[in-house]
Amino acid sequence: MIENIISYKGFDAVIGYSADDNEFFGNVIGIEPHGVNFGGKTVAELKKHMKEAVDGYLEFCKEKKIEPKKPHSGRITYRTTPKQHAELSRLAVKTGQGSINAFIDAAIKHYKSQLLEKRT
Repeated sequence: MIENIISYKGFDAVIGYSADDNEFFGNVIGIEPHGVNFGGKTVAELKKHMKEAVDGYLEFCKEKKIEPKKPHSGRITYRTTPKQHAELSRLAVKTGQGSINAFIDAAIKHYKSQLLEKRT
């Protein structure tokens, strides 16, 4: 599980470290093709630069009168086989979820809680 993620204003960034440069670096995910990147020598500096980068991106979008990319729209496209699709549909009904979306959401919540229990 990747734990090197920081967030600001609903935007998430994956964080790395360059031993050659002795610097942390980050890349905001989910807003391609804009490529919002930042860096810093310390964690505090890194977080400060992320805030500046995200705020700069939002300001750029405002100036250009374009809608900023939303990193998390709530919409996920999932492709599977017809057999798996049918099985998911039946499971959704059998478990009382009513829809495949509700079933998948419940399954993710369950899996997420299991992961959190393992961490404690």
